[in-house]
Amino acid sequence: MPVVNKRTKSIEWAMEYQRIFRCPICKRDMNVLKEGSILCNNRHTFDIARHGYVNFLTRPTSAKYEKELFVARRRIIVEENFFQPLDRKLEELISSIIPHHQNHHFILDAGCGEGSHLAIIMSLLRSKDYSYLHGIGIDIAKEGVVQAAKNYEDIFWCVGDLAQSPFQDHTFSCIINILSPSNYKEFKRLLKPGGILIKAVPGQNYLKELREALFINEEKQKFTNEEVINHFRSQFHQAKQENLMYSVELKKEAMEDLLKMTPLTWGVEERHVQSFLEKGIQRVTVELDLL
Repeated sequence: MPVVNKRTKSIEWAMEYQRIFRCPICKRDMNVLKEGSILCNNRHTFDIARHGYVNFLTRPTSAKYEKELFVARRRIIVEENFFQPLDRKLEELISSIIPHHQNHHFILDAGCGEGSHLAIIMSLLRSKDYSYLHGIGIDIAKEGVVQAAKNYEDIFWCVGDLAQSPFQDHTFSCIINILSPSNYKEFKRLLKPGGILIKAVPGQNYLKELREALFINEEKQKFTNEEVINHFRSQFHQAKQENLMYSVELKKEAMEDLLKMTPLTWGVEERHVQSFLEKGIQRVTVELDLL
């Protein structure tokens, strides 16, 4: 799709639904101009970029996520179907909560990265005639959002800080938060009454083959998400929890992509990474807890 059409489409969508935006600086209502600017009454202005996304960041960020990471992540998710059971489960949970009628509902992927999870979930929902659902992705990493905007249409992509998100109170029927940091105070503000927050966190066996090969320290080889789960339950007293566990077989090239995208390898010496690849491990465990 031509770049100019992506921007035009985003402008038209933002103009139609401008009521959902709130200035991340002064918290005022915002207007969307046909030229592609989103601005509040105090003239704080954010422009829709040529690829159709908006950068709502109000200050520089120290996030150092590079394009290579997001390209590898997309290949793992889209080409290797690494998270297919997760994405199908999320679609199932969302469709069981959101009423099947023609009112407009907004779904937020908080920490969307390069957008593949949300794109897959929205595609599954629309195949079930949930055409009135609107997907919005936000991430603090600009390079991830740029990749999302280039690859996926019919979703509104934003660069932004979860602590200063550019949306009005009670905008979203659903927020998904996949293997990403949370801001529960902000999530509570953004969710509609009766809305659902779904957070996916690593289970204790998540990528255990990598942990056992890359780390000598037994504490790092083992993993517990007990603290994260307890904090979630302290914030949402009616929380439910589901476990999802499966394994995925990967060829060497795909395993290299997995190593590029996972934070498990950050700070690990390259020789240890290469040693893992030389072992020829092809199957890895995926365990996730859905809160």
